[in-house]
Amino acid sequence: MGWGRLRPRLGPAGSHGCGGGGPVGVAGGWNFATPEQTLARLEAAGFDRAGAEVWLQPEPVVLEPGEPLETYLATVVLPAHLAAMPAPERLAFVRAVAARLPSPELNYVRLNLVARRQA
Repeated sequence: MGWGRLRPRLGPAGSHGCGGGGPVGVAGGWNFATPEQTLARLEAAGFDRAGAEVWLQPEPVVLEPGEPLETYLATVVLPAHLAAMPAPERLAFVRAVAARLPSPELNYVRLNLVARRQA
């Protein structure tokens, strides 16, 4: 749901808080916004910029090597890439990605926000 569609549902001076992927590049076709871009989008949708807070929070994901790492990569990081390739090639691709990682730790960054609707 876009910010413009969410704002009217909050009621007068309603507020909203959430978190999601931060701007660590493009993964699976997604383009994650920076805090500055998010503030601009909130303001354009009618939220009070002065009362909004948007910040990045590093939350590394540490997994066991092997199947736990491969399952996470396949279901969270690589699903769009895997969907575009023949099924018999998918496991080998996931394993190749896992093998190229320096450790079974992934750099995940959350984009958190709290915003209040303009009166």
